Amino acid sequence: MTGPPKVPERPPEDPHPGDSPACRATALVIIAASALLVARELLALLPQTGALPIPGLPVSPAWAASAGLIGLGELFPVPLGPGIHVNLGVAGAFATLLIFPPSQVLPLVTAGVLIAQTINLARGARVRPGAVLFSLAQYLATWSAAAAAYRALQAEGLFAHAGLSWIPVAAAGVTAFVATTLAIATLEIARTRNYTPTLWVGRLRETWPGYTASLALGTAAAGLAVTRPVLVLTLVLSVGLLRRVFLRMAPYDLRQRSAPFEHLVHIIERESPYIAGHSERVADWSRRLARTLELGEDEVVVVEIAGRLHDLGMAALEPDIEGKAGPLTEEEWALVRQHPAIGGETIAALPGLERVARCVWHHHERFDGKGYPDGLQGLTIPPGARIIAVADAFDAMISARPYRAAMPREEALVQIGLNAGTQFDPRVAAALAGLVRTETGVMPAAPRGDLLWEK
Repeated sequence: MTGPPKVPERPPEDPHPGDSPACRATALVIIAASALLVARELLALLPQTGALPIPGLPVSPAWAASAGLIGLGELFPVPLGPGIHVNLGVAGAFATLLIFPPSQVLPLVTAGVLIAQTINLARGARVRPGAVLFSLAQYLATWSAAAAAYRALQAEGLFAHAGLSWIPVAAAGVTAFVATTLAIATLEIARTRNYTPTLWVGRLRETWPGYTASLALGTAAAGLAVTRPVLVLTLVLSVGLLRRVFLRMAPYDLRQRSAPFEHLVHIIERESPYIAGHSERVADWSRRLARTLELGEDEVVVVEIAGRLHDLGMAALEPDIEGKAGPLTEEEWALVRQHPAIGGETIAALPGLERVARCVWHHHERFDGKGYPDGLQGLTIPPGARIIAVADAFDAMISARPYRAAMPREEALVQIGLNAGTQFDPRVAAALAGLVRTETGVMPAAPRGDLLWEK
């Protein structure tokens, strides 16, 4: 085995302080650092004033347009590929930094963040006050630092030359990227208790393509705004249409890539009357759990596909083990415990399916760290794997075995609940209970059979 697949991280899902003391302390440090940076920036700008350099456009509409684009951009990232997104909020904030006088940048960024959070609330999202405060603090810290770098280099006469005028812009972009990435990575380290310096480096490496594209888009928007403002609207509409196209294409691309593996799983399950349809049902439960837990739509597709492929590694086991009606020996269990890593490694060999592979690799980890193959604990287990673990166990319990009848759904929910916090993520277990208890009969009844490798 070569180890779990390395996957590009997707943009953080509304990162916010967790419940651990370390996480809260880290968030408070970031918020305090943000306050100091903002205070320093505002004090430096108190004597300054500046006129808006957009020809023919009154100040108030320009402010509203800038704040609105930052806010809306935060809500609607553009997917460019597996794990790569263009953050339109970052593009809008960077354009604001390049267009507006320094004294106006931070108020506009603040307004944009508050617009995004207000829209989230209006859409029924569960927004914690701590999440709003952290998001605002992280944004202000990022753009305070970027504005300071931009202003300092602009003041140097050397960079006034046309051939060198790009250097302050690039320096501001690099500052924004590093500040954003390190703040979020630091909070993630505290949240997951994964205290490894490589996480910072990994986060920088994984997010630079999307962030660079966001900064480039912001630079283009700023250039148009000061030369031909009407074309900014054309640019915004074009990006909106591209986002729609990419969102439509992304699920099809993943499904096409995973189709051969799905067909193999179907063949494997078709050979046994005990497991026929199991993976399809796990995929269905996993998809609905992911939506209930408010994962992004692209991640919902990843979790659904991973649910369908979670037992791909069982193809490597001897038929005698798969078809054994009685309890497995310790030697047989040792072989069975290899199937998540075998499946994950097989899937990861196909480019574009790294996130799917990661979910498959870790779907037998336990929340208390006593699972396999890597013994991950708590939030260090990928969210998709935590979801599949619950869906997989639930479908196994409500399916009949040769030596027992299928469990009633309520009894299976009791078992899931009893193991929440030890085997299962408590949030996922609670989400399953809510789904099952509001179930209207959409799910097909599980056929009589036995998921033989489940105790």
